[in-house]
Amino acid sequence: DPVQIALGLEAGAHAFYLITAVLGADLEECVDAVTAMGTECIVEVHTLNELEHALSLGVSMICVNNWDRVTGKLYPDQALNLCSALPKEIITLATGGIKTKEQCFELSDAGYDGVILGRALAECKDINKFIGDIKKRKGVPRKFLGWGLRAEDVDWDDLVEMTPENTDSDFSDATADVGAV
Repeated sequence: DPVQIALGLEAGAHAFYLITAVLGADLEECVDAVTAMGTECIVEVHTLNELEHALSLGVSMICVNNWDRVTGKLYPDQALNLCSALPKEIITLATGGIKTKEQCFELSDAGYDGVILGRALAECKDINKFIGDIKKRKGVPRKFLGWGLRAEDVDWDDLVEMTPENTDSDFSDATADVGAV
């Protein structure tokens, strides 16, 4: 509720994670409160109806959860199934049951800006290698997807990795990507 959001801000929160399945009809009030208080929110959805409702509220960050919080069941392809309904101009994340770097890459290739990993990191035998492998992957930035550029059309060997050290940008305005774990 808006009081909890205000208390969170007072305690130092910078953004809020709003779960559609938990908030139900209160989602709109919470999104409005977050906006009125000058901060950001990520809205978690699982179904197309939840996604459409969240988008109708004007949110700029969506996280598609493969776990159905109502039934407690995992639908491993749910994020991929909803990908085509996600507008390219918002930040999109996927979560729930993502255990391998290959799944991360598949979600990135489908157009997701990033993934949220939980159990995969907690159970990982070599977390540094796992994260390192994800961060090393080259890919087409999501903002270019749909512009006629496909990952398989790019000669990745000729690309120079862009870092703050070799560019004029500090990347502070960049959106999250799968490499930013």
